[in-house]
Amino acid sequence: MMTRKEDIELALLRRKKNDLEKEIARVKCAHRRHEFAEVNTCQLFILENRLNWVNESIARRLGNGSRYK
Repeated sequence: MMTRKEDIELALLRRKKNDLEKEIARVKCAHRRHEFAEVNTCQLFILENRLNWVNESIARRLGNGSRYK
């Protein structure tokens, strides 16, 4: 059973995951429109790397070692 603190931490990670997914979608959309003044390719790789880290952190907190999908 998870404690209140663990529930809050998990909720914050899930919120961060949702925010990162929205930002990645925005950056990919800007790339499709060739708006490179607004975003760059490095930004996309950094966001995707952060998303992977958040997914792994969520998986660890849920107790399964596999990646969270």
